[in-house]
Amino acid sequence: MENDQWAGVEENEVLVRDKVINSWVYIAGGLLLGVVVIIVSIWYFTTQTGDEPTSEITDPSQLNFDLQDDGIQGSGQLGGYLYLYATPQANSTEVAESALPSDTPIGAEEGFYAYSMTTDDILLVPMTPEDTSIPGLAVMTNENAVNPADAEHPSWIDYEANLVYAFNTPSLWNETWPVVAAVAPADRQFVVYEGQTEDLAQAGAEASLDLDNWNIVIHNPFTDDTRVIENAGRPVWLNGEADILYLKTDGIYRYSLAADASELVENRWQNLDRAAQLAITDDSTAFILTVPGLNSVAVYTITDSVNVELVLNGIIGDAGNSYINPVFAPDNSHFAVQVRNETDWDASTGSYTNTQIEVRNLYERERITVITPETTLAARTILLDWRTALSPFESILR
Repeated sequence: MENDQWAGVEENEVLVRDKVINSWVYIAGGLLLGVVVIIVSIWYFTTQTGDEPTSEITDPSQLNFDLQDDGIQGSGQLGGYLYLYATPQANSTEVAESALPSDTPIGAEEGFYAYSMTTDDILLVPMTPEDTSIPGLAVMTNENAVNPADAEHPSWIDYEANLVYAFNTPSLWNETWPVVAAVAPADRQFVVYEGQTEDLAQAGAEASLDLDNWNIVIHNPFTDDTRVIENAGRPVWLNGEADILYLKTDGIYRYSLAADASELVENRWQNLDRAAQLAITDDSTAFILTVPGLNSVAVYTITDSVNVELVLNGIIGDAGNSYINPVFAPDNSHFAVQVRNETDWDASTGSYTNTQIEVRNLYERERITVITPETTLAARTILLDWRTALSPFESILR
């Protein structure tokens, strides 16, 4: 890639710092809880670097396993909502009336939105759950922080008491949104997030993407049980709350909470960085790995989730495309992934002129449809999740 394109991504996309969103948060009855400063998940890398990472899998096209990918297959209507962090075009935005008080100003501003797979509308995402007795999770500002790294720190929100409690966890920089396990027993309610070991805001993209500069934090906010996985990133929950799948530079690892130990489960990817991302099905039967540096998406089946035995079903690859921000459909048999083509880069604006989301079936890997949300192209668009019903984006302690 050209140097000016790389600089544009660093400045305008997500590599310097994700924009802080000032969001009004309400509890039941429309009472104002306060202005919560929420940080979008940090540094969703959106294009490949000039020097592609080396890998044991050096030519993904050799692992496409006869994928026929020259058209759109189509297979009926897929429902639910694709969650986006974006700036919708003003005339495309619909408002979920029940989500906000009637006097809330509405405009096409950067924030959390949901794309309806059935109506093509872009809806404003509600900020708080209907049941405000359930604590919420967010990255919050702490004006009294002694350590500068803790000025923005993962916290949980007590909506009914109008209180915010910062996690008693290590001081890290640029911490990402905490994610709760899909299944959380009453006595084990862990959340997981990641952060940088030092402030790398001025160090450049290479340092920011180096997984050796990131740590994963696993924390129970009720018991303060805290574990740290060093030199690692991109955690996703596996087997409910029993395990975590994550990335290190030399491959894909599994961490067992019961054993408090990690093991390497896939070593064919070498020199991975934080540009790569994982997404896993709710039932832990499959996952995908996007590797922008190799213009590819790897699709895996988990044949034995307890022992993490994997089968590489195949790879989707296109030399001109970078695949980022993968999410699974609620049915666990389809996934969506954001696609950026190098020909769509506009160096004058430091952004892409086209935002596309491909929807594919999991096992055949065939492209079902291509979605082009009506978003402002000069702004960032980040695919965050795929949900059955419209609900707050925030993670919830169950």
